[in-house]
Amino acid sequence: QQLTSYITDSPEQRYLKLLKYRPDIIQRVPQYQIAGYIGVKPESLSRIRKRIALK
Repeated sequence: QQLTSYITDSPEQRYLKLLKYRPDIIQRVPQYQIAGYIGVKPESLSRIRKRIALK
């Protein structure tokens, strides 16, 4: 299922799923590792987080 999600979902969708299903990880894992997990650079993750915060 994760592989399918990785192919079909956008990085923002993958981050939102991570927030929904594993919010504890967001607090415990460094952002650069989360970025690698969802397949983006840390700078891109920062932009994704900013977009989500503005919603």
